[in-house]
Amino acid sequence: MRNKWLTGRAIKLHVTAFLVMGLCLAAGWWQLQRALGGHGPSWAYTVEWPFFAGYAAFTWWKLLHEEPEFAKEKATMEALSANETTAPANGTGTTPTNGTGTVPAHGTHTGAGEPAAPVGPREEREDREREAYNEYLRALSAEEARKHS
Repeated sequence: MRNKWLTGRAIKLHVTAFLVMGLCLAAGWWQLQRALGGHGPSWAYTVEWPFFAGYAAFTWWKLLHEEPEFAKEKATMEALSANETTAPANGTGTTPTNGTGTVPAHGTHTGAGEPAAPVGPREEREDREREAYNEYLRALSAEEARKHS
C-alpha cells in the first residue's frame, strides 16, 4: 500500500494548504498590528483570518484522508446494506415496473416470477405515496386526452 502522505496529489495538497494557512495567519498578524495601531475594523479581521487558516487546515485534513477506493467501497457497502431490504426481485438491479411505468407495491408480483422483497414501514409509505402520485398523473393524462378528443 502506498503512503498516502507522499503521493503526488498529497504533496500538492500539502504545499497548497500550508501556503494558504501561512498567508491567512500572516494576514491575521497584519490585521492585529493595524488594530493595535487604532484601526477599529481590523479587530474583526484579526479573528477572521486565523479562522480561515483553521478551516484550511480542516479542509487539508479531510482531503488528505479522502481515499477514492475507500469511498467507493464504503458506498458499495452502504448500497448493499440498503438493498438487503429493498432489493428488486427481478434480479436486474433495476426497479421492477408493472408495465404501466409505475412501480408496483411491495409484496405484489413483479413479473419476474418472484414476489417483491418485504420492506419496512418507511418504504411502504413511500410506495403508497408513489402509487397515489402515479394515479394522479394517470387521471391528469386521461382528463387531457378527454379534452383533446
